[in-house]
Parts: sequence; C-alpha cells; structure tokens
Amino acid sequence: MSAKAISSSIILITGATGSLGSTLVRTLTCLYPGRFKLLLACRNVEDNYASTLSDFLNSKSADFSLEKLDLSDLQSVKGFAESVNGRIGKGELPGFGGGGVVNCAAILDFSPDAEIQQNMYFTNTLGPTLLMRELLSSLKKGGDVRYINIGTSGHSRGSLDHFHRQGQMSTSEARLGYASSKLLLLMTNYALQRKVYLLDPQTKLKFMTLDPGVMHAHSRLNGPDPALFFRILIPTLTFFGPVLRRMNKAAINPPEVAAKAIAEMFEQQRWVNEAAWERGKYFVLDDEVQSSALSLDEEKQDEVWCTVTKELDLPNEL
Repeated sequence: MSAKAISSSIILITGATGSLGSTLVRTLTCLYPGRFKLLLACRNVEDNYASTLSDFLNSKSADFSLEKLDLSDLQSVKGFAESVNGRIGKGELPGFGGGGVVNCAAILDFSPDAEIQQNMYFTNTLGPTLLMRELLSSLKKGGDVRYINIGTSGHSRGSLDHFHRQGQMSTSEARLGYASSKLLLLMTNYALQRKVYLLDPQTKLKFMTLDPGVMHAHSRLNGPDPALFFRILIPTLTFFGPVLRRMNKAAINPPEVAAKAIAEMFEQQRWVNEAAWERGKYFVLDDEVQSSALSLDEEKQDEVWCTVTKELDLPNEL
C-alpha cells in the first residue's frame, strides 16, 4: 500500500456513514485524491457502515479519521468542537482553509410523540447550529472555507413555532417537523453569514444550504425500520425516476448525483473572484436558487437566531 499523502486542509462530514455522507466521502476521495483530511463524524464509529467505509478509504490510502459525534447530544457537540479546535491549534490537524464542513446528519420521523419531535429538533437544528458556532473561530482562521448544511425544498412548508407549541401534536402537524427543523437551520445559516460579514466584510467564509433533491438507494434518514409508507413510496418513485428527472433534475436521483454537486463546491477556483458573501446562499444540487420568502426575511432570521442561541445558552452576538 502506498503512503498516505499529507493533506492540506480538512473537510468535516457529519452523518458520514449514512447514504449521502458515505457517498460524498467516496466522491471526495476519488475527485480530490490526497487534498483533504476527512473527519468522518458519526454516532457509531464501530458498526458495519463505518467498517465498510474505512476499508474503502484505506484501499485508496486516504487521510481520514472516524470521529464520534451525536448531534442530538449538545455536550457531545461541544466536546467534539473543542477537540477539533484544539487539534487545529496544536497543528495536529491542518485547518479548514480550502475545505470546510458538510452537515449531512439528520433524522426524519412523522411520529407526533413529543420526545421524538424534540429529538429531531436537536439533531436537525440545535446540534448543527451549536457546531457552526463552536467551530467558528477555526473556520474564520481558515480563509476560503465552505460550510454546507444539507437542506430540503420542504422547508417552504415548515413553521417557526413547530417545536414550541403547547399540547399534543396532531399527526398532520407532526409531518411538518422535518420541514420545520430544516427551515430553522436554514435561517440560522443566513443569520450567521450576515453576522460574520458585519464583523469582517472581507471574509472568505461561505455558509450555504444545499438541497440534494429526493434520493433513493437505501437512505437511513428514516431509521433502521422505516414506516410502511416509505417502504412502498421509495421503490415506486425510484422506478419512475428517469421520467420524473426529465421534468426536474433533482427528482429521485441516486446519492451519487447529490454527492457530486456537493463535492464540486470545493473546487479551488470556484468563487475565486467573487466578493465576500454578505448573505448565505441556497442551492438545489448545483443550481443557485431562492429559498422561501419566510426564510429570506432578515427580521425573522434574527428572531430565530435569538431563540436558538438562547436555547443553546450562547451569546446572541459573535
């Protein structure tokens, strides 16, 4: 086996052993051999998914490490971020410059059970926001850094108060939990980009949200035992995928399509002559588009930011 190359920057991937995350890892490894140190964050670093991914990366002599991270556990997020910042500071990791973060981790559950809905809120909104905030000092030092949160077009159906309603949630309300969690993360993303820009109008730190479209191929988003609805829906949509993609290229793709779009965000010459980002951006695969009107309301973004940072016991200002 050939020696591993010395990587020049980090890409941190959460949900790295999931369907999209693991496909992205493989894509980055093949597209940019030796360029990145891959930090592969997942809840279980010893399961079969992690072992299979490790075997592939070792066969490519890739520079990587499996890192334990549970976004639903805020202490886990804080400890993880502190470790990454510390290792960068000591020179044990190369820093984020030219690389960045891709937050693939998420859960989707339509159950109206309050505990399940809160777990989705922590995993999809609070944990990722805390990770962005806790890594910010290292991200800003890195220079040209991309921070990509995986989103969904369904955010347009989400509501800002979904996770703070009183009383028992109905089944129809519960179905909007995932969309709401992604709407809130998108808006914290936008708010954070504006705050970073105000402090440094020359910043090269770029926050973006990327909608991978609807994917098939054994997604683990719905957990190990998906509901009957998904067991019927996904094979049906997969069968009609080629027809649907003629109308919408983001419809029913294998995860390789989304992974390639994400990986290409790390091309060295991309945005090289572009001014600093005052506001975050939203993509559907490789197309920059506008997100929902509500998500673009800066006053509402600031309200969401204040609410989320208060729940995380963080200062409102950077």
